[in-house]
Amino acid sequence: MNPKFAPKVMAYLLILRWTLSLIFFVMGAPKLFDANFGASADIYFASLRDDIILSPYTGFFNKVVIPNAFIFASLVKYAELAIAGAFFIGFPMRLAVFAATFLHINYICIASFPSLLYLNVLMIVCEWVCLAAVEASVNNTTPVAK
Repeated sequence: MNPKFAPKVMAYLLILRWTLSLIFFVMGAPKLFDANFGASADIYFASLRDDIILSPYTGFFNKVVIPNAFIFASLVKYAELAIAGAFFIGFPMRLAVFAATFLHINYICIASFPSLLYLNVLMIVCEWVCLAAVEASVNNTTPVAK
């Protein structure tokens, strides 16, 4: 890779990382400030039961998630905000990317709309690209193969 393009690549990857941070913040902040969030999570999760596209996930969803809906709703709320903060400051990126990937895989399993499936896959790819960029900047290498 041409050394004069490396700063531009890193700048674009920083913009991508901050965009992901903004997406997670926009999704998590309303949940944080809504006093009633999670109160009717069991009803909401029960409505998603028919949208599960992977049959092995159905058993876990029905036996674990729905009975503990308030706990899982709270976990999602705080995880989204923690991931937003981690992507913004760039630390701890590995944990943030693994948590974000876990959330997106769960969102993929409950894909109500086919477009959401592709959006979640795109988000996972972007998160892993950001991780590679942060790892490369820590190791003082370029994130693109030479």
